[in-house]
Amino acid sequence: MAHVLKENSAIPLYRQLKEKLRTDYIDSSSGFDVSSAIPSEQELMQMYGVSRITVRNAVKELVNEGFLKKVQGKGTFVTQLKNYPLNSGGGFSVTCSLMHLTPSTRVIEMKEVPACEEDRLLFSLQKEDPVFYVQRLRLGDGLPFILEHIYLPPKFRYLTKQDLESSLYKALEKECGPVTNPGPSWMELHQVYGRSAELLGLEESSPVIKIQEYGYDRQQTPLHRTRLLLRPDFRYYLR
Repeated sequence: MAHVLKENSAIPLYRQLKEKLRTDYIDSSSGFDVSSAIPSEQELMQMYGVSRITVRNAVKELVNEGFLKKVQGKGTFVTQLKNYPLNSGGGFSVTCSLMHLTPSTRVIEMKEVPACEEDRLLFSLQKEDPVFYVQRLRLGDGLPFILEHIYLPPKFRYLTKQDLESSLYKALEKECGPVTNPGPSWMELHQVYGRSAELLGLEESSPVIKIQEYGYDRQQTPLHRTRLLLRPDFRYYLR
């Protein structure tokens, strides 16, 4: 039985189909086994009552957005990275566990750098005070997911590479008690070049999601400012 789309809608048929495919095969609530290929073009045409070009346009957009991937000679599959509730409160390791991935963190760089105006105001620093800068790559099953640029007050310069290859918040909590993260301050589309593109395994000028987050202690004292670059094949869930 065909899933009828609205031909008289102001929304193009391929966009309607795209959303149906997300609901039926991609969303975590769909129950679809991602180890199996989604139906073929011909089957989708019959199921949804649309033309081949409509199917191809819908699938093409989902592939470009990283939700589907084509495997030569095998079909089209839902990417294993379809759900990435980064801000779900469970943290990176818990999220990877839910996705059956082994998490790891690689510290790329850690050093003191001059504080920008935003960080001087955020951390109540004097003009000559530096910030402690950390660049980390977050991986699941060895695949790069997130590139983090973390800025901390200079009092955290004692943190070691071993500390930072584990949970940042656990390291901060040893000094400050429970750390809260109210979620992203902002997010935007961005392009990566050079070393950032290389670390994330992307081509030059590839699109990524750029996010800024903050962490605070119980007294709402700022503890960190973090800029995250997420690969485009993640879906980012807000609370």
